[in-house]
Amino acid sequence: MSANPLPCVILHSDENKTLYSYSINGYLLQSIDIFSESLNFPTIVRNSFFNDFLIYIDKANNAIVVREIPYLEKRNKKQFDKHINAFVMSSNSIFGVLGHTDGSCSSIYPSISNKDNN
Repeated sequence: MSANPLPCVILHSDENKTLYSYSINGYLLQSIDIFSESLNFPTIVRNSFFNDFLIYIDKANNAIVVREIPYLEKRNKKQFDKHINAFVMSSNSIFGVLGHTDGSCSSIYPSISNKDNN
């Protein structure tokens, strides 16, 4: 559930590979197909302008994806050479730590301020 800029609920269907965003009144705001992505470790973070973002790991492509809430617009995607096995954000939502299958870790600072749709 997200509160800014518009209160909404984000749902994911693994069966049909779709992300849904609903208003708190039950209206569908957006649905997007993510067939080429495998959504894992979803986390909602807020930037300094009080906008909420969904950050998740795409294990199929070894990437971290940032989508703006409530309309799920992709803001950033960063791919890694190593397979990602775990993800956690810091309590202040400034950085995250990725755990890789080879036992190594990477720290990340997800860009949620400027649009980058790679």
